Amino acid sequence: SLRLVQRLPDMFRGFFLGRGFDVKMTEVLVRECAFQTVFKNTSSNSVPSPLRYDLDKWVVHYQGKKLRMKTREYWKRRFAKSTVSGSAKTALHWALYPTVQQYQPGDYNWGISMFGLRPGQRFDLEIYWEQHGKKHRALIKNMQCGPDIHPDPEKVYIQ
Repeated sequence: SLRLVQRLPDMFRGFFLGRGFDVKMTEVLVRECAFQTVFKNTSSNSVPSPLRYDLDKWVVHYQGKKLRMKTREYWKRRFAKSTVSGSAKTALHWALYPTVQQYQPGDYNWGISMFGLRPGQRFDLEIYWEQHGKKHRALIKNMQCGPDIHPDPEKVYIQ
């Protein structure tokens, strides 16, 4: 089971600012098209099978180009010599969806996936995983990065 939940840049602005990123670095992060990702191995007890994936094999198709996701390892290299604090780097590492993982039946995890596109852009996502001794592929078409709008929380949530 895979859920990719569109999130608005403002949601991540609050998240990253609250974890010690300055405004400049927060803007770098929120301009990368982020989704909340939830992955679960739903194989049954009668036919249990570990599930393994590697985000470095997933492909973002955008305007005829094949792009890679921005994984934990990408951000570790990107911020290696920056002024971003160690605690902010650690928070980002643990907030991002793990790059490689193997799940036993019933295991699941969630985190942030970054696709390296701008708010509002549309793309297709080609995903790969291994399960039941086979390699699997699926194409999720017409995903859309959250637009960079600024809803007023009082008008949206308080009636």
